[in-house]
Amino acid sequence: MKKTIQSIAILFVLLGGMLGCKSDNNAPTAGVIDASANRTTAPGQTANSSAVIYSAWTTVPTWSGLTNSAGYVYYQYIFTGQTRIDAAALNQGAILVYVRFEGSTDVSAMPFRRAWDRTPSRLIYENWWYRAILGQLMVVIDPEANGYNPPTGAQVRYVIIPGDTPASGGRKAAIDYNDYEAVKQAFNIVD
Repeated sequence: MKKTIQSIAILFVLLGGMLGCKSDNNAPTAGVIDASANRTTAPGQTANSSAVIYSAWTTVPTWSGLTNSAGYVYYQYIFTGQTRIDAAALNQGAILVYVRFEGSTDVSAMPFRRAWDRTPSRLIYENWWYRAILGQLMVVIDPEANGYNPPTGAQVRYVIIPGDTPASGGRKAAIDYNDYEAVKQAFNIVD
C-alpha cells in the first residue's frame, strides 16, 4: 500500500511538472548542480533514442527559510543553470530526484515524508518534494511544525529519462523509480 501511495505521489509530481509550471521570480536562487550532466545509454535503447542524463551528487550549501500560509517555516534551495532541464525533459521525459544525508549511504527518492521529532502525543514529520522548471530544480523541505533545523550535508542528484527511452530500461519488468539502486542498474548510472 505504501509503495502504491508513493508511486501515485511521484506520478502527480511528474504530471504537475509536465503540465507547465511558472517560475516564482521572488524565489531565492542558488548555484549549479552540474552544468555538464553525465549521459548514459540504458540496455535496450536504440541509436535513435536519447541518453539518460544524470547530475553529480551535489551538497546543498544553504537552505532558505520561508513562511507558508499556515505560518510554518519551510526551507528550499534552488539549483539554477540546469541546462539539461529543458522543455523536452519537462514535457516528454521524467525527472527523478534523489537525496542522501551526510553520514549515510541510504538514498531516498523524492517526494517522501519522514519523522523528525515527537511530542508526547504525536510524531512530527518533514515532507521533502521538488519542482523542476525550465533550467531550475527547486528542492523543498516542509516540516509540520516550527523549530526545525534543515540538515547540513544533504546531497541531491537528478536523473532525466527522455520520453523516447524505454521506461523499463529494456528489461521485461518495470523499474521501481523509488529504488535508487534499481534505477542505477537499469540506466547504467555511476555514483
